[in-house]
Amino acid sequence: MKRFFAVLAAVLLVVFLLAGYLAFRPRHTPAGQPSLVSINSETLPEFQRQFNEAAGAVRVLVLLSPT
Repeated sequence: MKRFFAVLAAVLLVVFLLAGYLAFRPRHTPAGQPSLVSINSETLPEFQRQFNEAAGAVRVLVLLSPT
């Protein structure tokens, strides 16, 4: 029975370590793609300029809310 709990604890440890790595690993955007930006009062004019310049292309604006 002790061996069962030891194996179970080891498996759970591996699962938690893997989940932690996946949650906090460094993320990179693909080449040629700009990284995600938080829009605030300082970055809004630059966002508007870039958005308006791409009038002939498909533009996607995603708004996420924590609630």
